[in-house]
Amino acid sequence: MESQIHWWLLGLSCTLFAACLCGEAYYLEGDRRDAYSSALGLLAVGWMGVFFHIYTWLANPLLIIAWVFTGLKQYEIALACSGLAVILMLSFLRHKKIIVSAVPDYATIVGYGCGYWLWVGAAAVLAAGCACLTALKLLQKA
Repeated sequence: MESQIHWWLLGLSCTLFAACLCGEAYYLEGDRRDAYSSALGLLAVGWMGVFFHIYTWLANPLLIIAWVFTGLKQYEIALACSGLAVILMLSFLRHKKIIVSAVPDYATIVGYGCGYWLWVGAAAVLAAGCACLTALKLLQKA
């Protein structure tokens, strides 16, 4: 049964991540039609935020590592990686302004789109599932 569950868990997390790329990550203050940031665009360039002390993007490699370890049935490691990814993802909520150009110009964040919440959901579902699979594994050993 465990072998089926971990593949479903992995599939659900990957599906949520793929879905997040189709949405908006956050909305910016302003009257412009493009006063939002696409999740797909942030996946491509978000790593540059590290240079401005915004470490949230680093949740992406952690999530990928968690997927790999889930596939290898190393749920403890996957739980640690996905749990850290959730923490990094949620840390973005503390940012009130975000850099929007190389000048650098900053804009005020006024809301979070479905892309952001699906992204967090991809890691949170994986973390919760790995926690359950870790507990199941421990119970089977006892």
